[in-house]
Amino acid sequence: MAGMAGFDAVWIDTEHLPHSVRDVENFARSCRAYDIDCIVRTPHNNYTSLIRPLEAGATGLLIPHVMTADQAESIVRQTRFHPLGRRSLDGASADNDYGANSIEDYMEFVNKEVLIAVQIEDPEAMAHLEAIARVPGIDMLFFGPADYSQGLGKPGQLNAVEVEDARREVARAAVEHEKAAGTGVRDIDEVPRLIEFGYNFVNLCSDTSILRTAFNKATQTFKERTSSGFVNGSTLKLKAAL
Repeated sequence: MAGMAGFDAVWIDTEHLPHSVRDVENFARSCRAYDIDCIVRTPHNNYTSLIRPLEAGATGLLIPHVMTADQAESIVRQTRFHPLGRRSLDGASADNDYGANSIEDYMEFVNKEVLIAVQIEDPEAMAHLEAIARVPGIDMLFFGPADYSQGLGKPGQLNAVEVEDARREVARAAVEHEKAAGTGVRDIDEVPRLIEFGYNFVNLCSDTSILRTAFNKATQTFKERTSSGFVNGSTLKLKAAL
């Protein structure tokens, strides 16, 4: 449905949600059918967490809590092929059409087209921001305001001055080092300001937020149109089809 609605990508969260590799493979297959990217946020930056979503067909990774250039370089080593990295070379999985393409074409595609994004979401990372942004093979710096606010001791204060300053600084570093700049928003009215900062990738909404909004609207409309909930003396029951 996201593809049919015109979204460019979906973000599959395996950091906070219990999606399996098989789930990721099914998500990736659906995304491919509608020509949108399948970006997986990994639970860790270890080898297994990085390689399995890619070989299941994900077209990008979002790696949380990257704080140093050493971590970024390790991510590149595990997710890129020669000459950028040393990712284990298989070539028979979903991301190479199950071996349909030559190894040379496969390696070139991964190094050029697969998105590797690192999340800057901790105050400690700001001291290493320039070094992280300089790492070859990293395509995007993604600012995470929620965890950043928590790291400041101001959890949930996403518009705090320190959070806003960091959001602006991450975009500046990304643009300066020719990386994409990404972040999330809770209100679409924030987008023009983020574009001014230099952001060109925005996570606009989630499936749960869309469902919650739609469910609330449906129940509110139902109650307004049926007044007290009784029609002709009968109690009405409201259900949702899932």
